[in-house]
Amino acid sequence: MFIDTHKPQIELEIYLPLDQLRLADESLFPSQSDDLKQVNFSALQDYMQTHVSITTQNSQPLTAQKVDDFAIHEFDNVLFMVMKMQFIKPDNFDTSGFSLHYNAILHRVVTHKIYVSYRNDMHEVLKASQDIATIGLIRYQRETLFIEPEKITAWSQFKLMFVNGMSHIAAGIDHLLFLLCLILPAPLVSANKRWQSVAPVRQCVMSVAKIVTFFTLGHSLTLALTTLGYISFPAKPIEILVAASILVSALNAIRPIFSQSAMWIAFIFGLIHGQAFAIEMSHMGFDTQAIIVALVAFNLGIETVQLLIVICVVPVLAMLARTYFYSAIRITLSVLAMAAASYWIIERSV
Repeated sequence: MFIDTHKPQIELEIYLPLDQLRLADESLFPSQSDDLKQVNFSALQDYMQTHVSITTQNSQPLTAQKVDDFAIHEFDNVLFMVMKMQFIKPDNFDTSGFSLHYNAILHRVVTHKIYVSYRNDMHEVLKASQDIATIGLIRYQRETLFIEPEKITAWSQFKLMFVNGMSHIAAGIDHLLFLLCLILPAPLVSANKRWQSVAPVRQCVMSVAKIVTFFTLGHSLTLALTTLGYISFPAKPIEILVAASILVSALNAIRPIFSQSAMWIAFIFGLIHGQAFAIEMSHMGFDTQAIIVALVAFNLGIETVQLLIVICVVPVLAMLARTYFYSAIRITLSVLAMAAASYWIIERSV
């Protein structure tokens, strides 16, 4: 979502994924049609005016004008309804702050989230040549965002994107599961195509360090290249490949497939996971300058959580590897990861 406030009214440019919109309210679509483009525009106007509102600091609601600007666009094989809503500013409107309440789709689809970006008058706000600034994230149970244009700075954007990077990897079960499967056999040494003896602590630490470093290099490379627009791949195949990477790494945790080249496998799969991280970044609006700050902050957020998880998990794995039941734990976790990966491959292929 983009917010413009330089006009006589506050204008919102909203991007609604039509598949999620249909899950939220089927009455907006013809009951017998599978075509997502067949939207009831009149019903959508009423729906949006019910689920989107702006209020002043004194809790005075702004009047929403009739929505009459609709267009359907496709991004990464997903259809979006792009629409504009305008709210009339009262004479005593205080431009230093206002509240945006938004729960379209969110009231039914709790995984939906909306990045809010501020644009057009950023020359005056940031005293720089930035036209767009991502200022907040609206999601389930956090449906109201208080916007203070005068407090939008490069540092506030950096903090927001850093936290978003942390949240993204912390909630990304598939990425964390892949990393766990990669380091599960790190405390062990392979022989005769089996994981057998326990590795020395130094060897275990070095193995994990190489795996994590090469995974980081891989996903950082494709995250940067994709976000900056140098490469682009469809989202669906990438999500399938992410699930496939979990399946392969889980198989390796049961029986060594690439024990001597784990770091290079981590790098190759990191390239794929970086594409998936870039999908998250693509949902935000940036100009050519702001995108560098956002990219660095987002990636640092990812790396921070990843490092914290490795620091917590590896010592536990190293201690368990010296017990007689580590084999059962390793195989059980790997089988569960394989089941989850197989489910995701099927689900994402449909």
